[in-house]
Amino acid sequence: PDGQPADRLPGSGCRYTPSSRGSAAQTRTNARPRRYRSSRCRSPCGDRAGYVQHERIDPMRAVVIRDFGPVGSAAIEDIATPEAGVGEVLIRIAAVAANFVDTLVMTGKYQFLPERPFVPGKLPVGTVEAVGAGVDRLKVGDRVLTLAEHGGYAEAVSVADDQCILLPDSLSFPEAASMAL
Repeated sequence: PDGQPADRLPGSGCRYTPSSRGSAAQTRTNARPRRYRSSRCRSPCGDRAGYVQHERIDPMRAVVIRDFGPVGSAAIEDIATPEAGVGEVLIRIAAVAANFVDTLVMTGKYQFLPERPFVPGKLPVGTVEAVGAGVDRLKVGDRVLTLAEHGGYAEAVSVADDQCILLPDSLSFPEAASMAL
């Protein structure tokens, strides 16, 4: 099942297994292995003990709002994984709070509404996976809270580097996401 522990991955204390997408045949066809460029695990476990390899599924999965309506009408879709542009960082999302403002935006009842389609999810937290040109304050592997107004209900989000707050190692991703409320 999604995010459930599996056998330990080589070289790490991590027990995270990326969610499977469809049948085993589909997963093998669509998945491509990816090595992360630092010594930190990128799974939601937050283990920073070893160099691990997780599979990255591209395109990524995200909650997509095409039309405002009840929260239950939101669809999970495969969309293109964003890239870090100039002055931006790509964040592999580890946690995001279920924010009341998100429910208002999803239903079209908030005073500021993004253009549709969009991915909701305010203030996600995660790990810097890629750094765009002109970024010198953050590096791959940094743990951050983003000030993104939307985009958090996905596997990754690209945000301006000045919209990221470094997290101390003592603060877990779920704690950081809940603090952001």
